[in-house]
Amino acid sequence: MTDDDRARHEADQFLRDSIDTVPHLEALLLLWNSPSQPLVSGGHGEGVVVAPDAAKEILKDLVRQRLIIAVPGARETYQYESERDRDQLIAATDSTYQRELIRVSRLIHSKPSAAVREFALSCSFAATARSKRSCSCRAAFALWVSQFSNILVSVDLVMFPDVNLYRWRLATAAVAMILLLYGLTWESE
Repeated sequence: MTDDDRARHEADQFLRDSIDTVPHLEALLLLWNSPSQPLVSGGHGEGVVVAPDAAKEILKDLVRQRLIIAVPGARETYQYESERDRDQLIAATDSTYQRELIRVSRLIHSKPSAAVREFALSCSFAATARSKRSCSCRAAFALWVSQFSNILVSVDLVMFPDVNLYRWRLATAAVAMILLLYGLTWESE
C-alpha cells in the first residue's frame, strides 16, 4: 500500500467515523485552512453557505467531537486547534476532498445520519437484552434479521465502500421490521 493509498484510506475512515454531513466537513476544512481566523457562528463569513441556525448546530457538533474549539471569552466563536496527528489526518482529508469531491460527498451521504445510527445502536442493545430474557421463535428470527441488516451496513460502508448496497440494506431492514412487528404482535396475544 502506497503512502497515498494509506492517506486516502485514513481520510475515508475519518469521514465515516467523524463527519456527518458535507457542511460539517466544509466547516472543519474552512477553519483548518485559516487557523488564525476564528469563525463566528451565525455570521456570514466567506465560505459559509448554510443558514445561521444550521451553522451554529454544525459548529457545536464539531466542538462535541473535539475537532474544533470554542474560542475562550468570545461568544459563539470557533477555531481549529492544531494537533500534529490530527493535522496530518485533516490534510489528507482536505487533499482527498479536493481531488475526489463527488466520491467523498457520496461517501458522506451514503451513511445514515448520526441520530439514526444512535437510535439503531440503542435498539440493537435493547433487542439483544430482551431476547436473552425470553423470546419467541418469531421475535428471535426478527432479531437475527435485524442483526443481519446491521452487519450489511458495516459490509457496505466499511468493507466495500465503492459498491452500493443501499437497496439490499433497505430490503433487509424492511423484512426485519415486518417480522419484528409480526413477532411482537403475536407474542403479546
